[in-house]
Amino acid sequence: VSRDNVELVSEPSTRIEPEGIRTADGRLHEVDVIVHATGFQPLDRTGGAEIVGRNLLTLREAWKDGPEAYLGVSVSGFPNMFILYGPNTHLGHHSILFMVECQIDYVLKAIGSLDGEPNRILDVDPEVQRRYNEELQRDLAGTAFAAGCASWYKTGDGRVVNNWPASIEAYKERTAVFEPKDYTR
Repeated sequence: VSRDNVELVSEPSTRIEPEGIRTADGRLHEVDVIVHATGFQPLDRTGGAEIVGRNLLTLREAWKDGPEAYLGVSVSGFPNMFILYGPNTHLGHHSILFMVECQIDYVLKAIGSLDGEPNRILDVDPEVQRRYNEELQRDLAGTAFAAGCASWYKTGDGRVVNNWPASIEAYKERTAVFEPKDYTR
């Protein structure tokens, strides 16, 4: 930790509150951004956290049949939550860092669209997310990732939920422009 405004906290988190994160020792850590790193659990991307969205829907329940997101970044029903290295952004042919850089650029554009207003939200339209994931599964159907074997790439019913089916250039193009019309406010 090389900056005065950064602190490494190793105490377990017990609660996220409007002001920040409360740890097991009872201390409240005020935050602007929360980074939740889950490790390598490709089908359970919640990392044990109980993430609650609209209508008290948990991310675990939303993803009970396998994780999916829009552009691997946004999940319908979870406003203002953005994911890096989310569903269907894994690569077998290039560095994941390129994908994460595209995602960071996209998320910054999304956040910028909120104009710094404290109560504005972005929630990807469920129909936009559904169409996007149907397209992904069509594109993935003819790849080696969808071959007739069990693997960490896919769910028990055969949906490929980890890999991106195209080139990194195609992903960069898909994430280059933030489209507010894809989101409800």
